[in-house]
Amino acid sequence: MALPYFVVDCRDPTAKTIEVRVVADTPEQAAGLVLGETLDRGGSGARRKLRARVYLDTGTALSVVHLYEPSQTANAKKARRLRRTRHT
Repeated sequence: MALPYFVVDCRDPTAKTIEVRVVADTPEQAAGLVLGETLDRGGSGARRKLRARVYLDTGTALSVVHLYEPSQTANAKKARRLRRTRHT
């Protein structure tokens, strides 16, 4: 279900904060539409660069998702998956 998200660009901490409203199915999709990048949620404990904060305001609560640059492991898994689909 498409929801309204606010995407805050965190790629350059010295630049003026840019906030864009977009309708998307997920926070990752919202950030991808605004920034043109594929981003991942945190979780592994590895230190990665924060690329965006994505807010969802439901009217009763405000939630935020932090999105980071993809890890090297995620990139390697994606490349393997693509190679397998090309050969089948």
